[in-house]
Amino acid sequence: RLEVTFTNGSSEYTVPGHFAGDGKAANTSAFSGTKWRVFFSPNNIGTWKYKVSFKKGNKIALTNDGESVSPLDNLTGDFVVANSDKTGNDFRSKGRLQYAGEHYLQFADTKEYFVKMGADSPENILHFVDFDATTNGYGKQGKLQQFLKNWEPHAKDFDSLSAASFRWGPDANKGNNVLGALKYLANQGMNSMSLMLFSVDGDDRNVFPYILKKSEEEFIAETNQNNSKTWEKGFFYKDRFDVSKLDQWEKIFEYAEYLGLFVDIKLSEIENNKFHFENESDYLRKLYYREMISRFGHHLGIQWNVSEEISMPVQQMRDALTFIKNTDAYQNLRVIHTFPDNLGTKNWQTYQIYYDDNLGDKSDITGLSMQITVEKDSLQIHKDVKRFVESSNKSGKKWVIFNDEQGPADLGMPADPIGDLFARHQIIWSTLMAGGAGVNYYYGYKTGSTDLSSQDHRTRETKYKYGKYALDFFRNNLLPEITQMKNMNEATTSKNDFVFGIENKIYAVYMPKGGSNTISLPKSKWVITWFNPRNGETLSKKSKLKKGVFIAPNNEDWVALIKTK
Repeated sequence: RLEVTFTNGSSEYTVPGHFAGDGKAANTSAFSGTKWRVFFSPNNIGTWKYKVSFKKGNKIALTNDGESVSPLDNLTGDFVVANSDKTGNDFRSKGRLQYAGEHYLQFADTKEYFVKMGADSPENILHFVDFDATTNGYGKQGKLQQFLKNWEPHAKDFDSLSAASFRWGPDANKGNNVLGALKYLANQGMNSMSLMLFSVDGDDRNVFPYILKKSEEEFIAETNQNNSKTWEKGFFYKDRFDVSKLDQWEKIFEYAEYLGLFVDIKLSEIENNKFHFENESDYLRKLYYREMISRFGHHLGIQWNVSEEISMPVQQMRDALTFIKNTDAYQNLRVIHTFPDNLGTKNWQTYQIYYDDNLGDKSDITGLSMQITVEKDSLQIHKDVKRFVESSNKSGKKWVIFNDEQGPADLGMPADPIGDLFARHQIIWSTLMAGGAGVNYYYGYKTGSTDLSSQDHRTRETKYKYGKYALDFFRNNLLPEITQMKNMNEATTSKNDFVFGIENKIYAVYMPKGGSNTISLPKSKWVITWFNPRNGETLSKKSKLKKGVFIAPNNEDWVALIKTK
């Protein structure tokens, strides 16, 4: 077991390490060697001291005992950290995105708050032909089918200037297409993405960090069953990780960080989120979490999502969150994702069980990755996001609330060219004006380019433009004061608009059908500016607000920005 403690003044980090094969496994595909590695992301410049702990023993990764391994154990030293030379959207120019006790993440260095917009789909981005030992088994989306990706539609988006150093393989020429997919999102002004690290016997079934114990042919045959049981039937070495595959996955995280893409890391899903709880000590679960934290926890813009559509017992969920908190030196955001309460006609109690009952100091949750269906109520996203913004605030520990999966599940964020107003009104602005910290787009399962089959983000290009316009509006007008703002729908006479603001100071009003509206304001010089959420333009003419009445330019959707002069 490798751990290294780094100190600089009052700052101290104890970071778990991992076996790294020959130290170049992303390029050599090595599965053996003598190299061990720790990823360290310092929060200060200056001289840092380190002390190594390197032990061996039975199940040593999760114990404090063990036999000292010389000459590394107790090795000490120091090094000097200089200021970052990174610029632009690169997270290294802004510092870690950290939970700061508010409803929004905050960059550690610039102190800027963060609102996200990006892709929740496809969840199986890592089921990619260029990664070592990636199987072409079957997944299930209505019917059994193979989802191995080549990301060919994004070949034209590969940018050799920015991405060449993030490729892998013997000739460092693999990964072009998936790196192009990330670059496309960044080019659209997006700052967020999502991926699954463990889909065994789930929807995709072929994303896993482990070494196969049986042949790939046997694995593929088992996945070609409706009720695949590869985990139960012993297809994996459950305590051995594929060092070259994980080093290649690391390239995706590195490029995302460079591009300024925040990554939602899904550690499991409903079909397999109990797999690691196989004995009283939960050894396999803790080993898995520790390895993933060691591999990816150093990145400056990530969150740990315990499970998509979580179904594990609540106490196991709490234990998982606590273990992640105690192991992750960098204290990245910890979130839970579960089914919506209003799913169909079923009497779901998921929000109550996993959210309401874990507010405040009842758990180590610091945020939510929400799945919300709008099948019965077009304002459901707005209501549910607002509900947990307010309840977490009342509990004394504010949660960062993201809308990461939209319903109806077959549609999600509709593929172009349909659903433009639905996307703006019921998904994007519905979330942001409730105090939500952002949206990732879920691609549904009956859209042609789905949550599992999609290899082309251009299927939602118009929707990404709408997301960028909303981000631009918040950044340009609301971001500096956003932690003081709250939903204030009651401030206007309209029952259909969304209001977000600071009382008697600033109000943003989203009006889905334009029209006339009235707001009650104290006597002062108030100015109104109109923002077009369909094209991102702000009308150049500002006007004074008279008797609180304001009328949109037409009957399409508009955003009114009302401020004291």
